[in-house]
Amino acid sequence: MIVYTRTSTTQSTLSDVIGVQVSKMLFSAWLLFTQPTQLQHLSNEIQHAPVISSCNSNRLLKTNIDGVSVTHYCVSGKLTTDLAKVGSGYLKTIKIQVKSTYQIKKSKPATKLPKPIPMPKSELGSNATQLLIPQIPQVVYTDSIDDTYPSLHYLTVEGKTTRQYFLVAPDSYDPTTPLPILIGLHGINGSPASFRDQFLFGALASEYKYVGIFPLGWGDEVNSNPTWNSGSCCLSAMVANINDVEFIQAIIQEVKKNYFVDESRIWAVGFSAGGMMAYKLACDLASVVTAIGVVSGTLMQDPCSPVAPVSIIHLHGDLDDAIPLLGGGQYSTPPVRGSILTSAGMFGCTPTQDDPLEMNAIETSAWSCSYGTEVRLNVYKGIEHEFLRSWAYELVDFLMLHPRIKYKASS
Repeated sequence: MIVYTRTSTTQSTLSDVIGVQVSKMLFSAWLLFTQPTQLQHLSNEIQHAPVISSCNSNRLLKTNIDGVSVTHYCVSGKLTTDLAKVGSGYLKTIKIQVKSTYQIKKSKPATKLPKPIPMPKSELGSNATQLLIPQIPQVVYTDSIDDTYPSLHYLTVEGKTTRQYFLVAPDSYDPTTPLPILIGLHGINGSPASFRDQFLFGALASEYKYVGIFPLGWGDEVNSNPTWNSGSCCLSAMVANINDVEFIQAIIQEVKKNYFVDESRIWAVGFSAGGMMAYKLACDLASVVTAIGVVSGTLMQDPCSPVAPVSIIHLHGDLDDAIPLLGGGQYSTPPVRGSILTSAGMFGCTPTQDDPLEMNAIETSAWSCSYGTEVRLNVYKGIEHEFLRSWAYELVDFLMLHPRIKYKASS
């Protein structure tokens, strides 16, 4: 390898300039043919993420991917995270758009699916009270599937920016049996793929037989962490007043076009800021969403006026300093127990016990509500702002057991 050095303080001659350029070209060629160009320190998912914008000679970018800061460089047009390979190359400014190698082929039944059978009054008697849910306007949108990754969808609400989500269907299912929908909402430092894979909700789609939907939050600038507009939080999505409720509603409409959906089991599950968004959906899309699962989140919507009761299971660590139980923290959140009590009050719920029940370092408070719904708060001792994998099972078990029924016995 040729290394060009100059110690003279005299003005550069033409040969000096040519020598510098030749040295740079030779060094770049050596990097190109001798160094691996694939990102060695990132997962396959990020390796295959499309890169937006171009090489920049004066910016260093650190991208936070699921809590891991990664520095990116551009060497002769090739992306690398290894500083030793940068040499005289240029730094690169990029924006990550999650694009996964995890491929689930979308099921498209050849025959038209049967319409859902209306739920009967069952054994509640002729005086049963029916749950009347007002109809909401349908969202106008277009949806397309990525050519390379069939589980990746691009959805554009009319007049809005195109956004992305992943769809995971069960490996096998009876097309005459209605399927629940689970919408997985990542946190600020998360991604749709991490929520799907690391939190197990993608794998559980086949075990529990539901359609898993994993949308990407909103981020409007290079290196911004995608998040949700859940009311008084968070970041650019809140500042830009992004209508995430409309985005989620459009996704649900699309799923209903292609699958026989159990409309008594349409769930939103979220972690941290995603949990805040789940509460937002319970407030503003209760005509469609029947239950939510929240981990380390809280209610940021005020006022919250759901048109129907929604089951809630909320899991929280008592040592959470990002979204503290007593409120405050980085995002000035309200107290978590206040969120639960507000929800229970809106749904006309009654406590199932006088005081919280503590067992195995878990403090449980629960309320029984109308039309088959329930509100439950589990506080885990010694747990911080985190998601335990076992909680995925606990959340889905609760959601499965709490379909929103259409009738209740009259008092």
